[in-house]
Amino acid sequence: LADDDETLTHSLSCVTVSVSFTQWKVLTTLLH
Repeated sequence: LADDDETLTHSLSCVTVSVSFTQWKVLTTLLH
């Protein structure tokens, strides 16, 4: 179970980073 939790947490982290990066790119594009 511990390994599964770590994998899930890692996946969520990657998704969060991707979403944040996308939002940042959209905002920079709109501001410029």
